[in-house]
Amino acid sequence: MLGSIKSVSISYDAINESNSFSSGDRIAGRVVVEVAKEVEVTRLAVKAKGEAYVSWSEKHGDDEDSYWARERYFKVKQLLVADRKDDGDDLSAPTSGLPYDPGTRVYPFSLQIPEGNFPSSFKGVHGYITYTLEAKLSRSMRIPSGAKAEFTIYSKPSMNTNQLMEPLFGAVQKKMKFFTSGTVSMNVTVDKAGYVQGEKLNISAEVENNSSRTLKPKFSLDQKQSFFAQRSSEIVRKSIFKEIGEPIPPSAQKIVQKELIIPPDLPASILNCSLLKVEYILKVYLDVPYARDPEVEFPLVILPNTYAFGPVTASNVAIGFEPFQGWHSQLSHVAPGLGQPQNTPAAQPPGALGHGESELNLATQGARLKGEGTHPAGDASPSQGTASRTRTADPPQSRPRTNPLRRCTPLFYLKSA
Repeated sequence: MLGSIKSVSISYDAINESNSFSSGDRIAGRVVVEVAKEVEVTRLAVKAKGEAYVSWSEKHGDDEDSYWARERYFKVKQLLVADRKDDGDDLSAPTSGLPYDPGTRVYPFSLQIPEGNFPSSFKGVHGYITYTLEAKLSRSMRIPSGAKAEFTIYSKPSMNTNQLMEPLFGAVQKKMKFFTSGTVSMNVTVDKAGYVQGEKLNISAEVENNSSRTLKPKFSLDQKQSFFAQRSSEIVRKSIFKEIGEPIPPSAQKIVQKELIIPPDLPASILNCSLLKVEYILKVYLDVPYARDPEVEFPLVILPNTYAFGPVTASNVAIGFEPFQGWHSQLSHVAPGLGQPQNTPAAQPPGALGHGESELNLATQGARLKGEGTHPAGDASPSQGTASRTRTADPPQSRPRTNPLRRCTPLFYLKSA
């Protein structure tokens, strides 16, 4: 039998080409109610809310442990139909209790998203950050009817990002052993550290191959998803793309130029959520058979395509980036103006920045340079579309740093003044 309420739907109006919003924006739309027969509505409300949620399970023998956490960012509400006995202070809502004849009614609404350092929308392997509109229609002695619609929020950079326009530099040198003799060295330049979705990325690698093997330069971009709950963490790594440059023959020197394109639908970096993080690592390496590949890694910051870099002005950012340097590896250059800082502040633990804080640490790790070791022949990174998982029993901030690689000159770090 057909009920009195035939349908309830909710929609909103786009304010830009990307159909996205930011904190402080106003979101307007309408709730459409189709009535099949005469009905009395006691309340109709629309609300907008934002939240993050993570969950995963881990098996330990016959036992299975579950981890989850939820974080609410905001909730704003507007009453469209209200019972004056309960909501007499909302004089803008039409009086309820009147019989509604069959037909379609449209209720416009307008809600303002609060100001705040809210993370961008994201759906990952073990969690999500979502922003939702929800309409709820109530009748006396009846189950409420409702409708939902998700909308996208992109986080506003809360600090000066001019340093994201600075080029990044790194170098690595390796002495060959076992099945290959000689040495190889590589100096890598990346045109900048911050990119918007769909933007071109330019890499220049100067390779000196003084070994007995032909070497292939390779370029890869990986995504790292980190989830945190109940003093545990889960990490998922995913290969975004991998490309190969022109081979370098033995006893040769060559400058390899590579232009890559950031996928236009690649999720933006998320570094201001206490429950999950989304980071990107660009890796430039030489494929060496039967040996660990010499490589340089750069952390990149991906911004939504609605963001535009402003003109470079006097910097108001602090430098405090601590990259790692592998054995027999060195930084050949440092970006202009990025000298050794004094009294470098301790690195923030993952998830330390809440949505209400005013600073957004856009780069939490430095270029890593790796050189020696052995492994079976093959690619050093997973093929496109593959993902790997790392589980950690304790939160990252409670674990001591055990990496044997020595620290080197700070390369890149951003912090609001």
